[in-house]
Amino acid sequence: MLRFLLNISLIIAITLSFTLLDPVTASTATQKILVSEKPKSGDEHVPLNTEITFKFNEDIKNFHRDKIKLYVRDIYSSFVEVAIKEINVDGKTVTIIPKDQLIFNRQYKIEVDSYTFELTNGYYPSRISNTFKTSYMSFYDLMVVEKAKLATLLNTYSNRQLIVSAPEKYIEELKINHKKQGKIEDDPTQSITESLTNIDIFLKDTDISRIKVDILNNNKVIQSRNAKKYTEKNQTFYTLSFGGLPSNFDVKISVIGSDYYTKDELIAKVASGDKLFTEVKEKYTYITAGKSFTLYELLTDDKKFNALLQENNLRKIMVQVAR
Repeated sequence: MLRFLLNISLIIAITLSFTLLDPVTASTATQKILVSEKPKSGDEHVPLNTEITFKFNEDIKNFHRDKIKLYVRDIYSSFVEVAIKEINVDGKTVTIIPKDQLIFNRQYKIEVDSYTFELTNGYYPSRISNTFKTSYMSFYDLMVVEKAKLATLLNTYSNRQLIVSAPEKYIEELKINHKKQGKIEDDPTQSITESLTNIDIFLKDTDISRIKVDILNNNKVIQSRNAKKYTEKNQTFYTLSFGGLPSNFDVKISVIGSDYYTKDELIAKVASGDKLFTEVKEKYTYITAGKSFTLYELLTDDKKFNALLQENNLRKIMVQVAR
């Protein structure tokens, strides 16, 4: 009986010894917790310069970069992978920085496979999958139409948390040459010649799919075509010509990106008056294009605020919340 009890004690001691030495069992003794995430899954109005962060309850020793993926939903409702510039670890926090700035009004998804992060006492075992949106509120709606909504926002967030962003601008220069229908000189023997119009559009170098040009008369589209890319004297621009246009008309130019979203647009007016030939030459320079400011910055810099309003359609200025 004594020998039996001794054998049982020995088995228990050996079992306990192996249990204490077993690294898997030891690592599971400490629960691994995802303490915080930014942005949170389901967040909307996420600013474009947001860096994605995850914070754990233990220091991060190592991670598998190829198991971390960022996606954006395209116009066909499919998620397309987005390049990640870098992934940085600082103690318990990992920061994921996209290669390019996020795009307005898109849905993003960050996916991290299970066992991607090695923490102090073993791997974080769970999969992470968060979706968030870079949707925005219109500056026009907040400041002109729905003033009560602005008051509600300021009850929750400070004006340093409200991010006001101007849209990016792509059109740098526009040249329109128009000859209206008529005679070159007041000569009864001369024939009346048809109108002829040429439009040259100069853009900053960027990823463009096409340039759509609409000709409007009394706010109605009378002709619509895509401009053609052309190189002359080592300068590349977009050009197209029209015949039969009226003496007065508007030219609406829409810059379509490779993702098929409209990146920029403007409207130029052509008014011939008594002149047979009319030239429109415009160069565009901007202070606020593609830039973001806190509402506080705008309140304390009247020149910046005025430039924002002068250079942009109020409905195109976007407001987001930095949480």
